[in-house]
Amino acid sequence: MGRADLRGAIWQRLRQQVLATEDTCAICHRPVDKTIPYWSRQDDGTRRVNPQAASIDHVLPVSRGGDPWSRDNLQLVHAWCNNSKHDGRRPTAAPRSRPSRAWLG
Repeated sequence: MGRADLRGAIWQRLRQQVLATEDTCAICHRPVDKTIPYWSRQDDGTRRVNPQAASIDHVLPVSRGGDPWSRDNLQLVHAWCNNSKHDGRRPTAAPRSRPSRAWLG
C-alpha cells in the first residue's frame, strides 16, 4: 500500500468515526442529515456540493498548526458551514490603488 493509499485509508477511518459518533453541526448546532450525498449532479452535467451534506472539519485548521490525523481535532459540520468557516481567517482583498488624477490638470 502506497503512502497516498494509507493516508486515504486513515482519513476514511477517522471520517467514519466522526460520522458514527456525532449528529449535530459543530458550527450551527443543527442536526446533520448524513444520508444527503456530498455531491449532486446538475442538469448541465456539472457537480456541486450539497450545502446540507455532512462534512468533516478540522477544529484547529491544519494551516494553523492543527493535527490532520487527530480524532480530537475533527468535528462534524454541514458542508455549507465548513465552507463558510475557511480556516478561521477572513479573506483579505488586496488594497485597491487610487486612479491618478493627473489627467484633471
